[in-house]
Amino acid sequence: MPTKPSSENEDLIAQALQLASEGKRTDAEALFARAVVRSAEPFSLRAYGDFLEGDGRLAQALEMYRRAVDMAEQSGDEIAAAEALASLGNVLHTRGDLEGAEQMHRKALEINERLGRFEGMADAYGNLGNVLYTRGDLERAEQLQRQALEINARLGRLEGMADAYGNLGNVLYTRGDLEVAEEMHRRALEIDERLGRLEGVADDFGNLGNVLYTRGDLEGAEQMNRKALEINERLSRWEGIANSYGSLGNVLHTHGDLEEAEQMHRKALEINERLGRLEGMAISYGNLGNVLYTRGDSEGAEQMYRKALEIDEGLGKPEGMASDYGNLANVLYSQGDLDAAKQMYYKVLELSEGLSHLEGAAITHENLGSMLKAQGDEVGARHSWLRAVELYERMGVTHRAEKVRGRIVDAAEEESADP
Repeated sequence: MPTKPSSENEDLIAQALQLASEGKRTDAEALFARAVVRSAEPFSLRAYGDFLEGDGRLAQALEMYRRAVDMAEQSGDEIAAAEALASLGNVLHTRGDLEGAEQMHRKALEINERLGRFEGMADAYGNLGNVLYTRGDLERAEQLQRQALEINARLGRLEGMADAYGNLGNVLYTRGDLEVAEEMHRRALEIDERLGRLEGVADDFGNLGNVLYTRGDLEGAEQMNRKALEINERLSRWEGIANSYGSLGNVLHTHGDLEEAEQMHRKALEINERLGRLEGMAISYGNLGNVLYTRGDSEGAEQMYRKALEIDEGLGKPEGMASDYGNLANVLYSQGDLDAAKQMYYKVLELSEGLSHLEGAAITHENLGSMLKAQGDEVGARHSWLRAVELYERMGVTHRAEKVRGRIVDAAEEESADP
């Protein structure tokens, strides 16, 4: 039987949530702690865990969620157990424990399916999809997000629909289907704005910023990411703040503002390290390596890339590993070790094509073509460049396609000019 919290605890939690929304987090925490001490039932424990998670104190949040699961299971409250398992799984995912996260979400799904609780099933499908997305299983991730969307749409559950649209957009973005990814993120944004759901709006702005950045619309990307950062800072959403810093750093890097780009990436890294967020740390290391590489510090860049690779290999995250191998290949190429660079580029292609990750494959073919040209392999270079053009055009990234076309033309003119 579900165990309802005492009315006094409900009042305390409601007051705490109100204070937290007003930015009075110290006063809010005092009320959360008082509620938990008075009656440590699943409702109060999970509410306090949500507060701690939002504050970036993930270890303490995990403790609250674990206690909530234990209390719910002891009292036979399956609904509370499923909800606490979902929260526990999300924090484990953030901290890089993908196996533990998947176990929690599958337990939550099993309970919700047994109870015929469709809202919980939709959440579980979405959460599992996010874990599989991180693991690089894009096909199954998409299937689960579509299942979540179908249930949420049938229930008329707008918040769940927005989450599913956003998650689907991320899968499609990784696959290189930028047009449909943008459509998904704009649908999510329209719902979140209508609901006044600021957390969702921030995520949507950040996701749209990534799509625009990949398309080459740096001004639009910067606007979106600054909007996301403003909301995340207002809400003290540390994971979101780190993501916004990283995305802005990439835009500033492309603009050529290396000093400010490095500051952004170091801020992102500091937050991710404090949160124990391994996936975010790997991304920050890779981004910092890119700045150092552009500055000509190939040794410093290599150190960053190897740190990123170590984390991504530990997480079993093929998308991250492909990016790390590609970055390391660029360093080896710049150092003149062309054979080692070529082997690394082929590793990237194997991973990217296995993921149907068009952007990663396109960038690698572009870089591989340049390296083969340097080795005197004109035919191989042309083949790689033409493949890069094909992939960029399929993604709708025309500015990159035109750039590679220019290289093909230049190489042909050089060849014809040779005696």
